[in-house]
Amino acid sequence: MRVLFAQGLIASTALVTVSLALSPIAAAQNADNDDPAPPVEAAGEPGDLRLTPLTVTATLSEQSLQDIPIAVTAFPSEDLERMGIVAYTDLAASIPNFSFDSLTNAGFTIPSLRGIGLTGSTQSAISNNPATGVYVDGVYLNSAGANLFNVLDVERIEVLRGPQGTLYGRNTIGGVINIVSKEPTDELQGNLSATVGNFNLAQVSGSVSGPLAGDKLLGRIGVTSLNRDGYVKNNFSMPNAAVGESAEDTDSLESIALRGSLLFRPSDELDITFAADYSRDDTTYPGFNVEDGASPDLSMFLGPSAAAYTDTDGDVHEVSYNANNDERAINWGGALTGEWTSGDLRLVSITGYRESIYLDDLSDIDGTPVNIYQQFLRLEESSKSQEFRAHFDTDRWNIVGGIFYYGYEAQQDIGNDILGVERDLGYPLSGGMGPGLLGGGTTRSVTEVETESYSAFGNATFALTDRLDIQGGLRWTNTTADFSRPVSRAELGTGASVMYNGGVPFDEVPADVLLFDLGDTFTSQEKTFSRVSPSLSANYHYTDDVMFYASWSRGFREGGFASAPSNASGILPFQSETLTSYEFGAKSTLFDGRLMLNAAAYYYDYTDQQVEVPSISTAGVTIDIFNSGESRAQGVEVEFLGNITEYFELQGSLGFQDTEFTKLEAGVLGDLSGNQFPRAPEVSAALSPKFTLDVSDYGTLTIQPQWSYQSSEFMTVDNDPNSKAKSRNLFDATAEFTPNDAPWSASIWARNITDEEYINKVVDLTSFLGYRLRRYGAPATFGATFKYNF
Repeated sequence: MRVLFAQGLIASTALVTVSLALSPIAAAQNADNDDPAPPVEAAGEPGDLRLTPLTVTATLSEQSLQDIPIAVTAFPSEDLERMGIVAYTDLAASIPNFSFDSLTNAGFTIPSLRGIGLTGSTQSAISNNPATGVYVDGVYLNSAGANLFNVLDVERIEVLRGPQGTLYGRNTIGGVINIVSKEPTDELQGNLSATVGNFNLAQVSGSVSGPLAGDKLLGRIGVTSLNRDGYVKNNFSMPNAAVGESAEDTDSLESIALRGSLLFRPSDELDITFAADYSRDDTTYPGFNVEDGASPDLSMFLGPSAAAYTDTDGDVHEVSYNANNDERAINWGGALTGEWTSGDLRLVSITGYRESIYLDDLSDIDGTPVNIYQQFLRLEESSKSQEFRAHFDTDRWNIVGGIFYYGYEAQQDIGNDILGVERDLGYPLSGGMGPGLLGGGTTRSVTEVETESYSAFGNATFALTDRLDIQGGLRWTNTTADFSRPVSRAELGTGASVMYNGGVPFDEVPADVLLFDLGDTFTSQEKTFSRVSPSLSANYHYTDDVMFYASWSRGFREGGFASAPSNASGILPFQSETLTSYEFGAKSTLFDGRLMLNAAAYYYDYTDQQVEVPSISTAGVTIDIFNSGESRAQGVEVEFLGNITEYFELQGSLGFQDTEFTKLEAGVLGDLSGNQFPRAPEVSAALSPKFTLDVSDYGTLTIQPQWSYQSSEFMTVDNDPNSKAKSRNLFDATAEFTPNDAPWSASIWARNITDEEYINKVVDLTSFLGYRLRRYGAPATFGATFKYNF
């Protein structure tokens, strides 16, 4: 890895050297004009190959992507539509040093930027917040269970890498994913699209926008519906079902999402926007395969006559689950934004509210047709936020300051059914075998969390010269977390055959209805975390087309309480973590605006990093979160976009990263010092050429293939080689035809064309059952899309 990292540094240095070498040429070209040319202008006459840099709001003000002194990757709406992006996680292959961890299909998705992020677990969903903050129109999405946001009617997605705590208020130690919605328009317009594909994929989307009361009130509404069969076939036959009937396939999806907004303009200085969204996803739990060659001995659970189970079909997209595996996620929320502008002063108020409900009706955690371990889960979350900001912009100064409030409440109700207690699902899941030698029972855990956070922040950028800007920022944050567990455990007893409260579904049983209650186990604890997050940076425009920047920043993420700890008391606090970042980068627009080339190198010094260590036993799932004493990360990232000819565009990225826990004691796992971070592949790369062809006088054909690569990565903090995902190469392609002077287009597309089998999640059951479960990525998919604009 040290060799790879050195090669990455050499590559980055070479790119900067090229920029320096070419910049005098750009300067000479600008000198031929009476007035300095802007960094990049929009394309003019046909044949003009100059690129148009995207305008983004990553720094809370509109700014060219090439002028922002941080590492940002942005995707406009047209790219999102052409790539068939449904959620921001679909962008992972196109962003250097970006990955994500997902345990379910209906949320619990944790993004990881530059190796910074915890592994995903439904048990710890309310214990900690993701290191990377996801924001929609300035409103923070409250948890991993709610941030798998549908990108319906989205103007662009911006991915900011590195700590952003000065301007963004919630747990942005790893970075920010900023989702910006499309605004209502002054003129009536709309669009419709329909997509069909294999696995019975059917998606219909549409939106309409326009004036409702002259230019004073504008409106916009969009809706999408998506249905798809499961990628993974479930071969289990229900004992009491009709002949040949099997349990439901996994990885299926039924989704609907709506989004609307109103823009009120009572005066030229004031804009008031109200936006609301709703989504519902009905899915089935992902298909996890028992690892190759594993034949767990089940006699200790089911008696001496039980045979070992072995997954013999050899197909990573086939499983045998004896549970219905139904999941449901409902997310909704709204934001009220007011913006008043007068001269150099701009005042902004953002009021946000969000709710989410996640229900796991019954999931087969052991991954076999034998009744060993199933789980129920219900998670309800709500959050409210208020931000006031003041912006002051002059020729030399750009100043922003404000205050931020965030409140969060959640209740998590988990039931673990161990070793064959029968449930009211229409058939006995134990198959008549009943509990084995160790007996069986049900544990239930109810956890409640309340969080309140206040912060004040300020950031100022000063143009020291026409070429050199300096920036400084500071945020003070004070957060209080209240953790309580009114019920920590209930036992139904060995050999019991019980229906929950006479057959009432698990999620409808009140928490205080317990059989064989082990006693009053109420626990509660409160903890306050307070910290200051500073940042300093400088950026120098060597020419109008080449900018260098250097930054230093410190971010933190507050601590909390493990919601499913291994200790009997039910309370196991963990501390705040702190990350100090050093970054150097270059952004350049070369060859008369035909090539945008950006590079960044960074070094992270991490203190008290929060590390999640899960384990599974007959008592259910336990999650401990430890603070690593010391750790570090370093890396290099390169991104480019170039117009090679009028008909050929080339875009790509390259990322190297090197991570290490320099000092870590992780409980039962022992000393893990020297291990790499989980979900931190050393190398990531993407390359996407785009060919635009004139089809006689009929229209334009755009062909865009994409190749992406990710090196091997450890899935667990102990760096177990059996829990390591191999490297992968993925190939996608899209071909779109747009007729001349017509409002429609049609495309065909394919994803994972070579049907690559790659692991994207590992669940370690070795301490309980002696094997691991592996979830594989989606197989080859293909389809067609028709779009109509009006």
